[in-house]
Amino acid sequence: MSASSQSHRLETRSVSKLLREIEDGHFAVPKLQRAFVWSGEKAAMLLDSVVRGLPVGVITAWNAQQKHSHQLPNTLHILPQPAQHHRIVRFVLDGQQRLSVLYNVARGSQRRNARRQEVDFTRVVLVLRPEQGGRLVEYRKAVEGDHVPISELLGTAWRSRTEGLRKRDRDYARKVRRSIMSYRMGLSIFEAQDLEAARELFIRINSSGTPLASADRAFARAQRIDLRAKATTIREKLGDRWAGISNEMILQALALASNIGDVGARAQDQVAKHWEARAAKGDLKEFEVVWRRASEGILKAVDTLNREFGVSSTGVLPSQYMVATLAQYHAVRSTLTPHARTQVHAWFWATAIGQRYSGRGFRSNVTNDAAFFRSLGEGKLKGFPKGEWVPPADLRQASYGRRSSITDAVTLLLASKKPKDLLSGVEILLSEQLSAASATHRHHVFPRGFLARHRVPLRSANSVLNLCLVSAGTNSTVGSKAPWKYLDESCHERWYDSMLKRSLIPDPSAERFRVVKPTTAYRRFLDERQAMVIKAIESASGRRIFARD
Repeated sequence: MSASSQSHRLETRSVSKLLREIEDGHFAVPKLQRAFVWSGEKAAMLLDSVVRGLPVGVITAWNAQQKHSHQLPNTLHILPQPAQHHRIVRFVLDGQQRLSVLYNVARGSQRRNARRQEVDFTRVVLVLRPEQGGRLVEYRKAVEGDHVPISELLGTAWRSRTEGLRKRDRDYARKVRRSIMSYRMGLSIFEAQDLEAARELFIRINSSGTPLASADRAFARAQRIDLRAKATTIREKLGDRWAGISNEMILQALALASNIGDVGARAQDQVAKHWEARAAKGDLKEFEVVWRRASEGILKAVDTLNREFGVSSTGVLPSQYMVATLAQYHAVRSTLTPHARTQVHAWFWATAIGQRYSGRGFRSNVTNDAAFFRSLGEGKLKGFPKGEWVPPADLRQASYGRRSSITDAVTLLLASKKPKDLLSGVEILLSEQLSAASATHRHHVFPRGFLARHRVPLRSANSVLNLCLVSAGTNSTVGSKAPWKYLDESCHERWYDSMLKRSLIPDPSAERFRVVKPTTAYRRFLDERQAMVIKAIESASGRRIFARD
């Protein structure tokens, strides 16, 4: 890109003028841009900075001619579409999130971000009497007399809206309105003849400023095949429970389906460059075939993980690479054969418990597993290869206060047993336990408060082997009582034994725990439960996974 083919100039715009230009369709968000991802809290922080007169960064835009209008997406962003009568449209290369917030706060909109979170811009409010050193703008429900929504201050009825306030509050609110509308933002306008120059500038800006995620960089390079829109379609089909699925995983599945033998950012860059180069030559047929297989494979892999292992959301998915690798089987074959089901179970538990998709060797594990699943789908391989035995200590040392593939796997294992509540004996609803809020419904069998009194370290108290699924009410009722005490208080012979067995719990009220020191009782409990959990995992896997002492 030569210096003669591009130029730029730096201007400033008041917020009031920027809002008019956005409304009039002078700005647009090109396909290479990321979707709107900010939360309501981050939107409030931006307005707080504006009210204080702090710098919020420069907006960078490409002066594009209408012939580039095909580079505009339909659904990914929350700025209005540009007007057709403008000969020049400013494509936003940097600053889309900030412009989107300013526009939607002024409009008082309610929008959903790319993480499928609802952002109610009317909840971005001015604090009328802020505390010393506190926030001037917050994201919350407005309390009459204490807050004024910024959207009402920037709206056409701002005079009548502030009229009912006390004089001091009214004067302050109107002063803030003037400061917001007159706040000047930097606008760097970039002139170039083609999209390629704008794309490279976009990548360069985001590499030196807020770094691009590897998927966003790949999306920016793959405009002809519009990978971003295709990934968005998959995410929409997966629904809210799988909103946490990453674009990186989707691109990884495509890279594996394209026989790119790598993982991570390098694979995503390679797959984008490969198919974009083919598209530039007018060759799109093969890409559409590979993409259809990869996307269908992802959807079916998610269904299999849910049906076979109870992975109902990304909140309990041991590794997102599991979707990408299993998708290679479903890209070839839609349903599991009996033999394939056996192998998938062996793979799932060995991978989750062995943490095979993290740490040393994860790259070769991912690529080898992808090749295995492809061959399995084609009926070429007999069985999932055996790997290294997992040390039992890994199980005991895993903390359910810190998420890992082991903690997710144990949670899924316990949920699969259809556990009963420790106090009521009522079967626990799995949909509640495996939701994003499930951490509030987990319980220490030996309560943490009880162990703390006896000086058991927190790390040991939080062992995943001390985890039990219960209702929030039971968690509160048990408190810090000794396990033999709270179980004796609620014991009903008709369901007591089955309740403990379903939760893979050795009876902590048994005599062998009562007659020794609490620290010794807890060690014995961990030893016995470790043996029960190992047996259950290996039974679910259909093969040995753990090393033997």
